[in-house]
Amino acid sequence: IAMGYNVVGINYLGDWGTQYGLLAVGFDKYGSQEELEKNPIHHLYDVYVQINKDAKQATGQAVEEAACAYFKSMEDGNAEALALWKQFRDFSLDEYQKMYQRLNIEFDVYSGESQYAQAMESTCETLEAEGLLTTYAQINEASGVKQENPKILYGKRKKTQHNDDDASVIDLKAYNLPAAIVKKSNGTTMYITRDIAAAIERQKLYNFEKMYYVVGAPQKIHFQQLFAILKRMGFDWASKLQHIDFGSVLGMSTREGTAMFLSDVLAKAQETMLAKMKSSEFNKVEQMEDPLKTADILGISALLVQDMSAKRIKDYVFNLEQSTRPDGDTGPYLQYTHA
Repeated sequence: IAMGYNVVGINYLGDWGTQYGLLAVGFDKYGSQEELEKNPIHHLYDVYVQINKDAKQATGQAVEEAACAYFKSMEDGNAEALALWKQFRDFSLDEYQKMYQRLNIEFDVYSGESQYAQAMESTCETLEAEGLLTTYAQINEASGVKQENPKILYGKRKKTQHNDDDASVIDLKAYNLPAAIVKKSNGTTMYITRDIAAAIERQKLYNFEKMYYVVGAPQKIHFQQLFAILKRMGFDWASKLQHIDFGSVLGMSTREGTAMFLSDVLAKAQETMLAKMKSSEFNKVEQMEDPLKTADILGISALLVQDMSAKRIKDYVFNLEQSTRPDGDTGPYLQYTHA
């Protein structure tokens, strides 16, 4: 309970979509079942980076088409495709929960886009019945102004979504927003389609007073589109939705292979704090019951304080050395002051 409200925390995973098709194509080429079981997050990351490199080559179009085809087979219920996807998801969720536990983070509900995969057909049927679905060609004809198919990013190379002018879209020019694709011409859906279904179900399930989406700032337009679509569908409760955005840690990119794993960051922070504890003139490591646990707590404190010291919506550069200093506005100094 917070501020008199019953709060439900939902960990909503992006566990469905063309990116899983891309990952599956990569796993078929670069993956190892042994490595997947041994270290799933690291191995899947390596595979994802490699297949994204392939997608930027001259043959990249074939990779993209294979990824779209694989995801289409998932949405069509292909048992083999779904079995591999389930492996990826289950291994990943298990690793996430280990990290959550280490950071003392708890959620009331673990959910994801895949939970709403079966609701896609009915969601699209509802949108069509309400006269909200159209195409880019129809929008351009009605307005006399050509609205381009939006771009998607593969590495640093922009490419249209296979010139999908026949995709089902929702016109949002009344909200000064670009049209939103909800279903491609090949029948596969977008994550905004699943977000529509998820919002509707949550309203029915929780009858919420307010629903907050805590998601990074790059998704700002996505949520503006989502809220506008729900308003066009006639849901009064759409006004109760709010996107709480936050900045990025600069210099990290999953596709480019420059991301740092949280587990590695935590391990390095623990290692750094233990070294500083041992080198301190007030060294009391030998008197501690569990020096590694103490170092871990201090390391986590360092990371949390650095993250919360920056303005929420601002990007910042991660600096482990600065965050683990024993003085100044740092986690270790805060713990020292408390002790």
